[in-house]
Amino acid sequence: MAKALKSLLGEPLVHFLLLGALLFAGYSIFKPGSQRRVVLAQKELQERVQERQKTLGHPLSDEERKAIVDEYAEEMILLNEAKLLNLNHGDEPKRDRLLQLARERLDEVVPEPTRQQLESYFQQHSSQYRMGAWVSFDQVFFAPKSPATPANPDSFLALLASKDDASSLGEADPVMGNHLSELTRSQLKALFGEAFADTLFALPESVWRGPLGSKYGTHYVRVVEHHEAPMPRFEDVQAFLRKDWKAMKHREIQDEKLQELRHEYTIVSRKD
Repeated sequence: MAKALKSLLGEPLVHFLLLGALLFAGYSIFKPGSQRRVVLAQKELQERVQERQKTLGHPLSDEERKAIVDEYAEEMILLNEAKLLNLNHGDEPKRDRLLQLARERLDEVVPEPTRQQLESYFQQHSSQYRMGAWVSFDQVFFAPKSPATPANPDSFLALLASKDDASSLGEADPVMGNHLSELTRSQLKALFGEAFADTLFALPESVWRGPLGSKYGTHYVRVVEHHEAPMPRFEDVQAFLRKDWKAMKHREIQDEKLQELRHEYTIVSRKD
């Protein structure tokens, strides 16, 4: 019996549900007098976890799972606020639009940044303003739910490392093919998602890595060449810096107000 219980507690899904239960209990303990509440569906939580794991290409940590619960709770709070403010009337805006409208109601006027603030921001985020950086890479691809998807990624990576030409492995990608040349970070994000792009740009050359998930399926990748663009001058990107700095400040204000708003809510879980 003890062995079976230990095995059950080791299951990722059970671990996630226990983590979620603790979080919901914590919300209720600290806000017993709350008159507003939002309900999180366990089925949707599980779907969000699975989607994030597919995107990142690895099992989620407790911290990453907690972040999903927090994101879901914040969305439901914003949607409820949108309903209370009658923002869902008229042309019945979609979910994303309602979330945006509710967030905008939390915003405040942001003063113009000083040059010192922009220079500090540039130093912290300079790599984002490189223009022309690209990467070329090989891939071995498997469609979603394909029975050919490797059950043991480590063994498959070892097989890839032993091959001079891996084009015969995997499945045909009718859109991308086995080799992709000179793609920028923004192009990669548009095609495969932000996590995929960030991971690929961080990989060394000539080494197989994977699996990486995307909306297309599962990818094993090998960077063939990195091309690093020169660092731009502050004066050349000052207009972009101003826009991005203000966007960051607006986001910080909205996040702070949203955290304050959460204290007015009780968050509960619902089994489907």
